[in-house]
Amino acid sequence: IPFTIENHAFIDISIYDVYGKLTRILHQENRAAGEYTEIWDKKDGTKNEVSNGVYFINLKINGEVYSSKKMLVY
Repeated sequence: IPFTIENHAFIDISIYDVYGKLTRILHQENRAAGEYTEIWDKKDGTKNEVSNGVYFINLKINGEVYSSKKMLVY
């Protein structure tokens, strides 16, 4: 999950399933300006591997939401 922060910001990276249910919160923290890449290990909040399907990645930077859809197949 690549992203760039132009200024110091609070970020929230969360994964949701196709039904809108929160699957996992990857990060909720302050970050300095810069380029970042986060990797989702295909696990939910209880560290269980999730099933194949469509998942939505929500990235919030200082409250502004960026969302993308990913299909997970393995």
